[in-house]
Amino acid sequence: MPIQALLEGDELPRTFYRMVATDPPTNWDFLSQAARRQPPPRQDAEFREAWKGLSVLDTYKVARQNGRKFQWRHGGYIAILSLPDDAPFTYRGPEHRGHWMIYDAKGNMLEDEGAELLRRNYMVRVVHGPSTEESAL
Repeated sequence: MPIQALLEGDELPRTFYRMVATDPPTNWDFLSQAARRQPPPRQDAEFREAWKGLSVLDTYKVARQNGRKFQWRHGGYIAILSLPDDAPFTYRGPEHRGHWMIYDAKGNMLEDEGAELLRRNYMVRVVHGPSTEESAL
């Protein structure tokens, strides 16, 4: 399914959820598969571009469902990100089930510096996914 880039003026969700390995998370938790140098399973251009984005979800419920579905292999915690309008990131989505991709302000893959910025400035909470039914946000 193609990723839809939203244009300026469109209403975006500003709270995103990301499975992470530890509490507190590290920069590694906020790098895409491509930034982690993991080879993509497909080689078409559209998929390779999506592979560069940081995968997030727009509801806690779906993040938790995905965690259970994958037996928390992507991490047993869920980081909650709150991004104001002036945050230096771009978003693409939503795809299926509230799936979004986050890129830097120019639409490029987040490198370590961008992952650190996201973690330090925009992460508002981390919850233990397997034991927390509802997020307070």
